[in-house]
Amino acid sequence: YENDPYVVAITLVYLDRACSLETFRPVEPYTGDQSPSCPHLSAANVHKLYLAANILALRTYRNELPPMLGRGAFNDDITRHYWRMLHNSGDETVKDVSEFELGTLLEWMVGSMGSAGLAVQVEEVDSFIENWKSLFDWENDSDYL
Repeated sequence: YENDPYVVAITLVYLDRACSLETFRPVEPYTGDQSPSCPHLSAANVHKLYLAANILALRTYRNELPPMLGRGAFNDDITRHYWRMLHNSGDETVKDVSEFELGTLLEWMVGSMGSAGLAVQVEEVDSFIENWKSLFDWENDSDYL
């Protein structure tokens, strides 16, 4: 997992979009289908949903997205690389995720993010980071000294 504040902010934006019922998800013109939202976060799914959002954020930040999004787009060498890193990390919460499942999970999350998709404005990320700085900067708050 990446600890860069921009990657963390993008991860949370993606989680919010994917799980929110307020996200606009257009109907696919050829099939008439609408992408479902990801389930609300729970103890049973939080690890996999955060993992998918974090890998998507990393791939966005590092410019590693597939050239064309769609079915099977995330079953690629880059997903394989992240999958190997996960399995070598010893993280027990995601060890049962197969390489194929990881690609499918990434694809599903992209579809559930609606019309905004993977695009995140720099101002939105900067706003998240500034809010966190003010929220967690207790050293300068006289109420806590």
